[in-house]
Amino acid sequence: LLRLPEPPIVVLHTKPAADGAGVIVRLLNASDSEQRAVIGSSLLTIRTAAACDLLETVSGALPVNDGAVTLSIPPRRIAVVHLSVA
Repeated sequence: LLRLPEPPIVVLHTKPAADGAGVIVRLLNASDSEQRAVIGSSLLTIRTAAACDLLETVSGALPVNDGAVTLSIPPRRIAVVHLSVA
């Protein structure tokens, strides 16, 4: 359903959001340099995206362009993204 990044970005987890509205994607940048990750879908429409902490508390909006979300992940860090999809 989702088009997820490839190594060195590792998909740790995808699951329904705790609030019941959307999908949570947890990504790890397993490299020693900042990496760009793109999340998209050809089946679902990504309406909005937000950066979250590990407890799914939203910390800021992420831009959705052409049905995909692009984010930069620092080296050896985890990124959590909340997607609202249709």
